[in-house]
Amino acid sequence: MRSGGASLDAADLSLALRYLPDLRAVVLLDVADSLLPAAVDGAAFAGATVLVVTNRDAPPVGLPDDAVVIQAPGSDADGTVAGFVGQLAARLDAGASASDAWKATTAALGVEPRSDWIPEPA
Repeated sequence: MRSGGASLDAADLSLALRYLPDLRAVVLLDVADSLLPAAVDGAAFAGATVLVVTNRDAPPVGLPDDAVVIQAPGSDADGTVAGFVGQLAARLDAGASASDAWKATTAALGVEPRSDWIPEPA
């Protein structure tokens, strides 16, 4: 959903994700805590990887073990982070595992990942 999710409730999100038959990646951009369980359940139903981009100081609670979490910078005026997320999501959608998609994206873009949250995928 590209517009703000203020009017979206968890039941609507869950239903929507179940109607997407070929879903391989669910990208969540600062999703509300109230919607996170429905998004995670919908991704699990489809066998999709969860990719979270957040402004928080810690990753959201309740994510699956194979979720990919990226902490967004304060601004992305040149679209660097957006491009990274897009390429990562495209690789996940093409069927790559979270680990393989992460490695391929960071290698292709010359990104040196840093994280205090979770270990770099093996």
